Amino acid sequence: MSISMLAFARNQSTNILPLLMGLFCKIEGTSSQVISTLSNMGLCVSGKMAERLKERVSKDAVSLAVELISSGRLFCTVFNNINLYLRKFQQRITNQNSMIHATNCAVIVIDEEDKEVTEAEDLKAKLDLRGSRVNAMFEDIVPDKSDNEHLAKAFPTLIADMLVRYSPESKTWKGRSAILDAIRRSMPQD
Repeated sequence: MSISMLAFARNQSTNILPLLMGLFCKIEGTSSQVISTLSNMGLCVSGKMAERLKERVSKDAVSLAVELISSGRLFCTVFNNINLYLRKFQQRITNQNSMIHATNCAVIVIDEEDKEVTEAEDLKAKLDLRGSRVNAMFEDIVPDKSDNEHLAKAFPTLIADMLVRYSPESKTWKGRSAILDAIRRSMPQD
């Protein structure tokens, strides 16, 4: 943290750690006074900057999803219903607890260079698997050593990708696309 604070004091474009801290605090519901205090100490960005980052990440995600869907590449969608319980601090008859019911959608690209693409496109084979979960055992989903190794290799790659994509002014970096390609190639595959 101290190195981050010194770097930020020298150059305000070096705020990746404070940016992530501000985003984390904002998402977790930290009060604006605490975020303001942490921002003044150089530990996180302001609440307004965290909101701008949330909007930017959302817009980028939507544009990437639209680009993928319209590209003609093979993809799948996953939907999830989310129920958020909103508890009011001071309840009255006109001010009661409530819930937000939302639906989340993820668009996932299927690697077309993979040898299993024909299996992914075989709808009949997928439909024939219906009802097979009845026979599933706990051992079928327990992570093994290879899963841990895969996660240990994937985590630094995900962090590098996030830093290159969302660092301030990263779109103006020379060789940014080559860096992103190198990061993409270093991501372990199943």
